[in-house]
Amino acid sequence: MELLVHISKERYQSMTNEQKNPDVERQVTTLIKENLKPIFGNVKRFNPEVFRKELLWCKECDDVFKKNMKIVKDIYAAHSGRYNDPGDKKKFMRAQEFFSLIEDLNVIEKPGVSSEEVSERQA
Repeated sequence: MELLVHISKERYQSMTNEQKNPDVERQVTTLIKENLKPIFGNVKRFNPEVFRKELLWCKECDDVFKKNMKIVKDIYAAHSGRYNDPGDKKKFMRAQEFFSLIEDLNVIEKPGVSSEEVSERQA
């Protein structure tokens, strides 16, 4: 849920309520209606096991990840562990770090902003 709120706030940050505060309810509702329902709308209840068995755990997907594992690990290493305790042997990725990764990769385009208008920080 936290990730959906972060993504919707970033994508629809211009939506405010009467007090000029971010209207989180409208932002999340819009994200669901415009981005998630078109993909999952025909499914009454999204079943993660079906997704895993039919799309994730297949030879083609495995081949792609094996071929690109170094870059996947490098990306994970660069965007994880900022909030770990000193001395932690494993690096975990928290929601804030995942959202930073999504933002840095310019995966989410804001309405009315072209991909050419990416800030220097995102580039």
